[in-house]
Amino acid sequence: MYRMTRTAHAASLLAVSLLLAACASQPADPPFETAKQPRAAATLIRGELTFRQRIALPPDSMAVVELRDNAGNGPVVAEWRRILGGQQVPIGFEMPVDPGRLKPDQRYALRGAVFAGGRPAWVSEVQPVTVGTGDVQAGTLMLAPYEPLAFATVLQCGDRVATFGIAKRDGRDVPQLVVGERRYDLRQVVAASGARYEAIDDPRTTAWSKGDRFTLVVGGDSWPECEGQRAAGASAAFVRARGNEPFWAVEIDRTLRLRTPDRALEGPAPVARLDDGARRYDGTLEGRPIRVVLREQRCTDTMSGMPHPLSAEVQFDGRTYRGCGGDPADLLVGTEWAVEDITRGMLDGSRATLNFGSDGTLSGRASCNMFTTTYKLSGEGLAIGRTAATMMACAPELMQQEGRFLDILQQANRFEISDTGALLLFAPDGRRITARRPK
Repeated sequence: MYRMTRTAHAASLLAVSLLLAACASQPADPPFETAKQPRAAATLIRGELTFRQRIALPPDSMAVVELRDNAGNGPVVAEWRRILGGQQVPIGFEMPVDPGRLKPDQRYALRGAVFAGGRPAWVSEVQPVTVGTGDVQAGTLMLAPYEPLAFATVLQCGDRVATFGIAKRDGRDVPQLVVGERRYDLRQVVAASGARYEAIDDPRTTAWSKGDRFTLVVGGDSWPECEGQRAAGASAAFVRARGNEPFWAVEIDRTLRLRTPDRALEGPAPVARLDDGARRYDGTLEGRPIRVVLREQRCTDTMSGMPHPLSAEVQFDGRTYRGCGGDPADLLVGTEWAVEDITRGMLDGSRATLNFGSDGTLSGRASCNMFTTTYKLSGEGLAIGRTAATMMACAPELMQQEGRFLDILQQANRFEISDTGALLLFAPDGRRITARRPK
């Protein structure tokens, strides 16, 4: 039991507290709505979950709300969840809380999330609440897209837990240390060995990595030596890169694997370091040093033409291999794309949008109606699933534009990101949709 509690606490540092563990602990077919305590003995916390983006939730989505003590760092006091079955935001909730589990003068925190495909998709900030004998109106918990740390490493430091990884700040990679609800942006400083980092706004907080061992000082408090382990289930920690002429491929998760035309080698995975704006992995394969360097720089595969978010370089055994890395979907997922041109033009004042979800969903406005579909990326390119749209009628010219938009979208089989950051979706006959993220 103690081991499970520590594991759950480590997962909580990845921005959704214990919501992942809460979902994982449920039976395979939970009832439509569950609560830990009967309503007759409970104080009720009422509110709603919502987000501002116009994105449809998949039918298998689940909404979760939980109450924790100790300002969100302690155990779960009460929880509520609902399988949405196609319901969209706003999502109202009414969570019973057993008064017998409440402590006098204790701080409590409320947090909500929405899971899609069993993974966190949306999460709210922690909202402090005062829970007494009467019902509580919590208001609206505003959800934002869930963005886990990349290359996350859970640090077990005696009885204390933290997480070290890489976050995005204004399009740049920034090392980050997560301690409870506090996130420290770090910068690398000179060290005699290993990699040493210092919090940008708090020099009393440092992290020093030497292999899989870390030394932490948080706010001037020296922690016991930490042992680092890859965050369980953190798909963002997986690295894949490849190149051509000659073909090569490297993968890094819990191990480092290198394939070339004449060999396939495997060794322990090194810890990522941020060096001169690049992620660098220095390790060994069969006793020989290997270095993998990934840069945030768009790269197009020379064989498939697929764009990737990273340029990659591997140095091993006297050779240097160059190619592309990262998941091409990372170029699509995120902030909504506003369509600025469709082949044969767009009507002044009209609006069309594209929202690519991390779960493979694609939704938005087609000009008049809202649409939803799926997308898939493979070695062959881009594939768009069958599109479903609402049935609202608009002016004939706008409906014609919508028809052209949906026809091109349905047939799109490849995409590019231009030097100016525009998204280009191409149909086989050369027609295209051009979209851009608002600044």
